Amino acid sequence: MRKVILYTAVSIGGFIAREDGNIDWLSTFDDGTNDDHDYKLFYENIDVTLMGNKTYQQVLTFPVPFPYPDKKNYVFSHEKQKSNEFVEFVNDDIYEFINHLKKQPGKDIWLVGGAQLNQLLLSFGLIDEIIMTIIPIALGKMNSTNFNHLLEAVKKTAFEDDKVDLIETTIRSNRIISSSQVVQLMKLIPFDDGKLAVAKTAYRYAYDQGSYPSVVSGALIFSDAKEELNKYIRQH
Repeated sequence: MRKVILYTAVSIGGFIAREDGNIDWLSTFDDGTNDDHDYKLFYENIDVTLMGNKTYQQVLTFPVPFPYPDKKNYVFSHEKQKSNEFVEFVNDDIYEFINHLKKQPGKDIWLVGGAQLNQLLLSFGLIDEIIMTIIPIALGKMNSTNFNHLLEAVKKTAFEDDKVDLIETTIRSNRIISSSQVVQLMKLIPFDDGKLAVAKTAYRYAYDQGSYPSVVSGALIFSDAKEELNKYIRQH
């Protein structure tokens, strides 16, 4: 019988997606090596993929052509949708559909995700194997304890340069922060030069970079500073 294999990547915090469900980090991460973590070998040994509709929609946002054109791809959706050249939409009983699929001749079956489909198939006992790759990237935001400690420390720091140094050092150490947290920190700095320095440093470590410009630029006072931040983000 064919196996259903959950082959997935997780962040160092154990997340498979950002808080908004985005999986853009999977297509942009580059660790500077040519190691594919045996992906090519795995891919050659499957001929079917399974994914939920949200995951499929995220895959379509990747800056590359559809990644599984040579496989039979099933997308599970609550609504009836018209199939296309790459995927067939399914809104049948999931247990019956996959149980039947496993009994058909062929190679193994890749469960791409997302989280809801993974949990459902686990509860049905339909997943035969799990292969998990840990990607050294953080998703989420600085935990509330560390962030509150940082806020209090910045409030007690007298000089602006020292405030900026403290914030930047802490952000680099935690390596993860949200746009809203950056705004809270910028409000503790009186002048745009210091605010801008923090905003530039924090951008690299922000998990929600897509919304970063619109959220963070509002904490700057002058339009010149806002434009400089936007220019910096465009260049990075």
